[in-house]
Amino acid sequence: GSSENGSLPTDRRVAAVRDGAADPGLAALYFQYGRYLLLSSSRRPGRLPANLQGLWNDQMWAPWEADYHLNINLQMNYWPADACNLAETLDPLIDWFTRLTERGRTTARRLYETDGWLAYLATNPFGRSTPSASTKGSQFANSVLDPLAGAWMAMTLWDHWEFSRDREFLEEKAYPVLRGAAEFILAYLREDRDGRMVIVPSTSPENAYLDPRTGKRVRMTRGSTYHTTLARVVFEAVIEGSRILDQDAELRERLETALAKLPPMTIGADGTIQEWIEDYEESEPEHRHVSHLLGLHPFSLIDASQPELFEAARKTLERRGFGGDVGWSNAWKAVFFARLRDSKQSHWYVERLLGQNTFPNLMDALHPGRVFQIDGNFGGTAAVAEMLVQSHGGKIELLPALPAAWPKGRVTGLRARGAFEVDIEWDGGKLLGATIKSLQGSPLVVACGDREARLETEPGQIIRLDGRLNVVE
Repeated sequence: GSSENGSLPTDRRVAAVRDGAADPGLAALYFQYGRYLLLSSSRRPGRLPANLQGLWNDQMWAPWEADYHLNINLQMNYWPADACNLAETLDPLIDWFTRLTERGRTTARRLYETDGWLAYLATNPFGRSTPSASTKGSQFANSVLDPLAGAWMAMTLWDHWEFSRDREFLEEKAYPVLRGAAEFILAYLREDRDGRMVIVPSTSPENAYLDPRTGKRVRMTRGSTYHTTLARVVFEAVIEGSRILDQDAELRERLETALAKLPPMTIGADGTIQEWIEDYEESEPEHRHVSHLLGLHPFSLIDASQPELFEAARKTLERRGFGGDVGWSNAWKAVFFARLRDSKQSHWYVERLLGQNTFPNLMDALHPGRVFQIDGNFGGTAAVAEMLVQSHGGKIELLPALPAAWPKGRVTGLRARGAFEVDIEWDGGKLLGATIKSLQGSPLVVACGDREARLETEPGQIIRLDGRLNVVE
């Protein structure tokens, strides 16, 4: 959308938003700027993917060595890739990550004597898959105790399959990587005294709980919600992929058996989703990481069809508080609230990201006014897309979290799972119409509010819908 402040320089527009001014045009500019940053830092096959600083660094010693963090940051860098029609930016990531998994097979064999592959929290251009050497408390625990960080990253390939429906990509790239991740997780799981299959030892990114006996901060446990969620989504992806490709029936059976024994997502006494397998007291309730909500986003284990979990996810975010100053965390929370259909709170986080965590040149500030880190830019771009179009759960939802501050607008060229390209226009906060192109001929289920349409499609077919989702001939 346009804004009265559109003629002002970006530093003044950012300052005005920080002071409470409405500027929907700045959100639109920020969205397109994020697309530009991803195109600029991750375009050509054979090059490296975008790191913590994309490819921009003005220091001799870059923050975190401008490396690749696999416990949210690199994943967030590529959230806009498919949704914002930039699939070609995935090529450097997939090439590099495939090489990393080859090294990860050696690590799995030497450290754990298992099949499959693994990668820990921090890696580098050479694809290091071993624990990092950091001795800082939170980083040490996550570096040594999170062998599933790479499995989370591998799900980016599955997401690309869901957006593209490219069977060749699934068979040659996505499925082999995910199968290796599943093989390692399967070997790493242990059965606890209650008969549940859990990751041991286990942690939740950079967070801790209070030991109920000593009151001390503890980072290790068994079966954290984070690790259990990753095991679940990887197993489900490999099971589905093996059926599509008609491969690995024996492995599929083993995964199905283990999947049935994973601990369920649990709601604690305070009504929030437990981060740990026990209902421990949090040592830092407003922690920047919200890894126990991976099931809400980027995955889709929690949705409106499960009202208790859906409400518990909301309470979890509310307990995390609204005072955080970390750019990427604010971007993630904007996406979370979009998934919860809370347009007001999602927009609040977008505005917070713009006003608090944005430098005058629109690059993301990890903390207000200091430390450039590009993931917040990409997370913010993904949040805007998620407010306008969502496509998990087997259907395309139009304007699922449209804020009142954006009453009129148009967007073209967004992508949706099932291999669809989507254009939409709205006015007065209501859908005027949509144009959807089917790229692979998948069945189409499209919804807006309480209306829903179901259509069979053919490859290349263009479907035009009015505001009530009736087909326009």
